[in-house]
Amino acid sequence: MTHKIELYFLTYSGTGLPLKLVSKLDAEAIRNRNTYFSAIFDDSGRIFVCRKIVYGEVEFEHRYVYDERGSLTRAEITEDEETRTIIF
Repeated sequence: MTHKIELYFLTYSGTGLPLKLVSKLDAEAIRNRNTYFSAIFDDSGRIFVCRKIVYGEVEFEHRYVYDERGSLTRAEITEDEETRTIIF
């Protein structure tokens, strides 16, 4: 069984995928924030869903798929109700 762990972050760094989230926030801190990132990780510590939340709404969402070695193989990016897929 794969466990899913949701964590919260202030922002991200770099330009590559998957996004590198930084400045971890606790659940209490997001109640007072207008903008933050929500990320879901698997047991191996890989991020597989990342959402930017702005005023309680999802501004964009990334979904990542990895191969058996842990390398990123696909990213599905949804923004403004349009999804694009990047294959690696």
